Amino acid sequence: MATVPTLATILSNVKTQIEAVSSIGNVLDRPRDAVNPEDFDTLFIDTTSGTVRCWIIDIGTSDTLEDVAGNLFITTRTVSVEGFLAFNQTDNSQSTFQALVDAVQSKINGNSSIFGTYPLFADTGTSIQVDFATLGNVLCHHASIQFLVESTEVVS
Repeated sequence: MATVPTLATILSNVKTQIEAVSSIGNVLDRPRDAVNPEDFDTLFIDTTSGTVRCWIIDIGTSDTLEDVAGNLFITTRTVSVEGFLAFNQTDNSQSTFQALVDAVQSKINGNSSIFGTYPLFADTGTSIQVDFATLGNVLCHHASIQFLVESTEVVS
């Protein structure tokens, strides 16, 4: 039986896998807020392309809590990966973004190196929504990829 990792381990592994995608841009391990233009550039602007190109990992609330030993629990949580790429109608940014979304999904789906076990896709599947969103004042391609994970948690 595989060991169920901690949520911190899962999030670190998800970040590492996404960063391995070629030309992915910035990968943030939690939601961030840009207080000033310099913060915006540091957080969301890819230094190679000079445009918004970033991915943000976030966690949802615990869906289930299973007592496995004393104060050790296994929780089921939703993990969300939000991707942004500045829209550019002259360079076919849509196909570039779709390729990035496909690569991120491929890195996540069934990847036991991230989860210790596989993500819980059997009942719920990976939810992917692709649309447009504004990040700062930049129109972006946007994707939200959500999936369930099991993690261990000590509750006192």
